[in-house]
Amino acid sequence: MAAPDESKHSDGALCAAIRVHMFATGPKCTDRTIGAVELVVPDTTPGPSGVCAHKWLVHPPEDMTVVSTIEPLTGISITSFKDAAKDPIKVVAEQLQAALRKLGDGAVLWGHASAEFSLPARTELGIQHLPYKSIADKFKHANLPGSKWAHQFFTFEVVARVMLGMLPAALVADGAYCSAVLQLAQHAPPTEEQSQAMRRQARATKSFAARNATYDGVCMGHIASGPYGWACACRTRTRTRRKW
Repeated sequence: MAAPDESKHSDGALCAAIRVHMFATGPKCTDRTIGAVELVVPDTTPGPSGVCAHKWLVHPPEDMTVVSTIEPLTGISITSFKDAAKDPIKVVAEQLQAALRKLGDGAVLWGHASAEFSLPARTELGIQHLPYKSIADKFKHANLPGSKWAHQFFTFEVVARVMLGMLPAALVADGAYCSAVLQLAQHAPPTEEQSQAMRRQARATKSFAARNATYDGVCMGHIASGPYGWACACRTRTRTRRKW
């Protein structure tokens, strides 16, 4: 039996996978700029089929300075970022769009974040008009009727670990994250057993932000309970304590 073509969705549409790294430009969780973009697309050149991996480092805006690349999540150290050649966001956007145009009409762009959450970055890169699908949406768990939230969403690390057997450390290597996105794009929706396994895994391994309220002196944006309500470390993001 032939192995599934990871460059295609189950309906036969060509798939590309994107990951946008947001680097910190200040202490608040809202102090972010696009620092790097990774893209994995099907190899459209004649010959054996495969995928092509692209990676761009983005020069920060003139009025911003990158203070942290959040290395445990991105795999990019602040030193290597500062020393490496970088392109302005406009140049990166043009090259990204050119790579996606080669796929032709009907291609679908996949990422982990929801369409709504990823829209600002996709708009800045000029690809907001392209069909986009989310791994988070595909593998969400439907909660019981009457629950506070209709669905439970999982981090990419949880989904990749349960569905693909990939440990978080393996996702940091260049192209590994996007390659895993492509595998999950053509994967069947989770069974109830797999969904419950992701719920257990999520309880056992908290997200990076939940484990680290700050990193490199930068707020990670995780909202946690405090004496006066719910807020992140920099108190930019808040949520009123629920009254019972």
